[in-house]
Amino acid sequence: MIAKKHTFAALLITPLLAATFLLSGCSVNFTLNEDSVNDAESSATEAADSLANAAEDSADAAEMLAGIEFEKATRIVVCDPKTGKTIKEITDQTAIEEALMPLSQENSIAITPDAPKEYIFELWQPETIKLGQDESDVSEEKVLEITTYENSDTIRISMTVLGNISFSMTSADSAEALRNLAE
Repeated sequence: MIAKKHTFAALLITPLLAATFLLSGCSVNFTLNEDSVNDAESSATEAADSLANAAEDSADAAEMLAGIEFEKATRIVVCDPKTGKTIKEITDQTAIEEALMPLSQENSIAITPDAPKEYIFELWQPETIKLGQDESDVSEEKVLEITTYENSDTIRISMTVLGNISFSMTSADSAEALRNLAE
């Protein structure tokens, strides 16, 4: 799987490396010297490493999303992105699982649309009980924030418990299930 990720990243990065060389002054129309070539190589390597890491992080986040146990969710809070006010709070476990189940079938990455935000869904679950901690001291924590966009099948997912790692994915089934939950 890691080799597949690196191959994908390499294919994605190759055209960007070519552009980096052109933008850095490496062209047949200019005089090349060792310093400019080394600078271009250094810039290209940094750009490639950065892109490879970002692609790997996004793929890991998508895989992690597929492994989330939605049955641990205690509630979903639906918010209006314009006002920040709560529209609805869902605590029915069956409704939560049905709305989120399409997410476990997805592992793609997409570009976040320019469309206006439609709904923000906050997924809450109990924090993990630590050794020696009393069960009555356990509070809820927001683990995911999912945003739908008007007239779009693309959703944005922020994993708040992982430092707000965010990515977008296109999933008509997920977007529809979330919208149905909000209405």
